[in-house]
Amino acid sequence: NFGCGDGGWTLAMKINGAKKTFHYSSGFWSNKNSYNLPGGKTGFDDQETKLPTYWNTSFSKICLGMKIGQQIKFIVINKQANSLYSLIADGQYRSTSLGRETWKSLIGSE
Repeated sequence: NFGCGDGGWTLAMKINGAKKTFHYSSGFWSNKNSYNLPGGKTGFDDQETKLPTYWNTSFSKICLGMKIGQQIKFIVINKQANSLYSLIADGQYRSTSLGRETWKSLIGSE
């Protein structure tokens, strides 16, 4: 258990916020192109990746992790969908059941 409870989790993406690869306006959000497949096997590091699971894996929960310095924090978003692609690619806003404080807990008290 690394912060999202028990059970199996499937990696879809790893994003380094200091890089522009997956910036808000990046085409990677709305296409079905993978990026750096080997990066999907390197654990919680800074190697960015986008795996085919982004567009071909359904789910009922999302485990979202954020690393600030050397500390990684996770939250679980209860959301059912055919894929992350199906939630994100069309650019439409989708609410979550999480409040502002939960989102802020990812970044700590900086």
